[in-house]
Amino acid sequence: MPSSFSAIPTSGRDPLPQLVQRPPSIGNMSNGSTQLRPRLNFCSMDTHSSDGSSDEDDSSETAYTDNLASLVQQAGWSSSISGRSPSTCQLPPIIIPDPLISGTTVRFIMSQYEPLFELIIFKPAHFIMKTIKSRFIMRIISSNVVHWSMYLGATIFQSLLRDGELANIRGYLPLLDRFDRLCITQESNGGTGDVVDRLSAGLELAFLRYITSDTSAGYALVCRLAPMFLQLALADPSLWSRNPMCGVISLAHTLVSSRFELVRFAFMDAITSLILGVPPLINFDTSHPAIIDNEPHPMEWVHGCPSELIIVVVKINMWRYHDSGGQPCPEHLWRELEAKTWGWRPRGDYSQDKNSSRCVVRLAIQEGWRHTVLIYIYLGMCGLTSHDPRVQSSTQQISQLLKAIPSETAAGIHFWVPLVLAAICTRSEHQRATFHRAILRAGDNKAWLLRGDEFAAVLDGIWHGAAANGEAITWGDYINARKAAVRLGIPSGSC
Repeated sequence: MPSSFSAIPTSGRDPLPQLVQRPPSIGNMSNGSTQLRPRLNFCSMDTHSSDGSSDEDDSSETAYTDNLASLVQQAGWSSSISGRSPSTCQLPPIIIPDPLISGTTVRFIMSQYEPLFELIIFKPAHFIMKTIKSRFIMRIISSNVVHWSMYLGATIFQSLLRDGELANIRGYLPLLDRFDRLCITQESNGGTGDVVDRLSAGLELAFLRYITSDTSAGYALVCRLAPMFLQLALADPSLWSRNPMCGVISLAHTLVSSRFELVRFAFMDAITSLILGVPPLINFDTSHPAIIDNEPHPMEWVHGCPSELIIVVVKINMWRYHDSGGQPCPEHLWRELEAKTWGWRPRGDYSQDKNSSRCVVRLAIQEGWRHTVLIYIYLGMCGLTSHDPRVQSSTQQISQLLKAIPSETAAGIHFWVPLVLAAICTRSEHQRATFHRAILRAGDNKAWLLRGDEFAAVLDGIWHGAAANGEAITWGDYINARKAAVRLGIPSGSC
């Protein structure tokens, strides 16, 4: 893997030309209304080239769409690519654009995703941006299905940035449906590379589903991607379980895999099982301890949750849905996980970051994850209520840590799960209001796996139901409130 963005070959062209801000349009989303402040907290971007001229004029945009439409027709698909609605655009499942077209789309994709990197990267993005760009560009230029799924994502991000609350992002659902079918139903050519491409594109589409529609649509697609994950993981002997009595795939080795698609899926599976209260999709072997590298893994770059704590979360998920039998957990099991959680120590060299406040925020987020896992142990395994002193102690810790984490910024995204678990346990009306606002603001970034507005409704349901007047709640009460407010609509046996 090249270590720098400039090392990526792109048919002899400079891989990092001036990034364009306006893409070849696949549909005009503008409704003529006055633009609002974007709810997606991307950094402001210069829409002019370095010499002061506009990036592209209308003629170049028209030429691009004409060329792309021609390529689509050559691939045997009907095209309305120059139409006025994104729902009329039909992109081909297989297309090899010429270098000019490819270079233009890559530049546009990067122009829209780079602000997202700045928003969601947990570590100081400046120090790892070259590595991130190189990996990202390599994925774009090596796969058609990844290329076009990310092109669609870039177009959605641009619409959010341009139109804010007026953005008609649901207008992209027909295109997402089309790409979903392409990733799920397309026959594999028998190679692992094809599976990698389809899984990578599918995970990106699931992320876009969470943004454009709802939690149910995003989770349904993640379920359908599980067989691809297994196929790819089983093809790599380094991921096989070291313990024949446990699951087939080692979670610890998956979390440090060089295939980020596998890591991303494993994290999605862990967090959705926790926060949605659904069985995990993969029966991982969690017996191997976390593997600690000298260099932090991309999972921690993006999510901020240490791998040691993710393994504990997956252990709880698997115990709840495979081993509990509806009974409280034996004390020796939960005590072991409690000790592991308390024994975890933050790591990471932030010495290059001159801003000490950012270091404090990152440490606060990791500490928040520790207390999130402790709450999950006490409620989800031990069968305790939210009034237990240990639960209340962790809730108060998360409340205090929130003061160091401005939820309207990128850090609020990484603190979203701790906020939800603390919110369901707090007895204070003041803290409830604070958590409610923070969850909505973090969700407004539209860069997290799940939607803030939907889970604000979950909190309203539990606060006005089982937890009314400060009453104690159980984990089952939370799951019932989630089911009432966020209906997944997944047919039995489909996941």
